[in-house]
Amino acid sequence: MNIKFFIFIFFISIDSVFSQHVMNEGLLKKYKIDLDIINKIDLKNSFGFGEGIVAEKFSSEFQKKDLEVKSSNYRYFVSLSYGWSFKREVDLVVENYKGVIIDKENDDLILATFQCNKAK
Repeated sequence: MNIKFFIFIFFISIDSVFSQHVMNEGLLKKYKIDLDIINKIDLKNSFGFGEGIVAEKFSSEFQKKDLEVKSSNYRYFVSLSYGWSFKREVDLVVENYKGVIIDKENDDLILATFQCNKAK
């Protein structure tokens, strides 16, 4: 999850990605990230996440990019699901993830979808 995760967070934090769909498609392909922006996201509003290790990592990265993260009364909710496995010395390794960004103030409208598959 390491480098793919950070590339995804980088794209999330760039305002032009959401307004114009302008991004480096080659970089997304290289790290096997599928990102589909359906509607504009105003990055000045707050984001909320569910519970769990992966949600905590996403939340932390959003905060590092100066995006507002709240536990309640947020505008956008980031819903995540992921596939994982146990490895020898590490308890949990996330192998892939996908999710949606939902506008909670607009009838739960889906604003973006994303997924990242394990690199071969």
